[in-house]
Amino acid sequence: MKSSNLNLKFIALFGLLAPCISYAEYNISIGAEDFKWTEDSTNLKEKGRRYNIGVTTGTLLARPTGIFYEINANIYKGDIAYNISSPTNLVTTKTSYSGNKIEGKIAARLNHFDIAGTFGHETWSREIKSSKDNAGKVIPATKEKFLQPYVKLGVGYFHYIKHDRARFEIGYKRPFQITKTNDDLDLDLSLAGLDSVYFQYRYQSSNKWGVILYSEKTHLGKSKSILINNKAVNQPEAQTTALGATFTYRF
Repeated sequence: MKSSNLNLKFIALFGLLAPCISYAEYNISIGAEDFKWTEDSTNLKEKGRRYNIGVTTGTLLARPTGIFYEINANIYKGDIAYNISSPTNLVTTKTSYSGNKIEGKIAARLNHFDIAGTFGHETWSREIKSSKDNAGKVIPATKEKFLQPYVKLGVGYFHYIKHDRARFEIGYKRPFQITKTNDDLDLDLSLAGLDSVYFQYRYQSSNKWGVILYSEKTHLGKSKSILINNKAVNQPEAQTTALGATFTYRF
């Protein structure tokens, strides 16, 4: 009897996991996003466009019911306008972003609706170009490096559009154990992750082409201060917003 129950459980588990094995798809992607970085306490505003390419595999658009997965990875790059102002000073330059991101998602779906959990890891550099302040003083270039693991928890809805497939997801994002380094300043800071939100709409046509529209915010908390040359230095609280479109091709 125990053996029979075990076999039934194995068959039920295999039935749930079958879509993960049988319906895997492979995609390449290319896209662009409007990106913003703001720090309210320093009146810093960065705004510009970043470009990305990536690869994706998984079963997330397989069918209306089951357990599905998706793994995607991309790299991105872009130059962003940098503006920081105070009542007596204005600094304008460029910030060059370069980074990579990988995410793994699991979704449990019943009758088109699903709950999705995602673990992600993002690494990027942020190089602020040299500039001059109002007094003509040269501010040297500086390059910061960030490492950011994060989790997402979202609600999704899968649907058909004639012979095509689509899915909407909205949810919560929380970074954790964020680190910031700057080799020139011998700087190593630990940042807190704060709550933020995201959404994504993905459309996959039957002729292999698709599009992904998304908006994603990231909220980084203020780090503790450390002393460099007898001066307290920290990373102020910051928020980023990315609003983008990605075009995909399915093999």
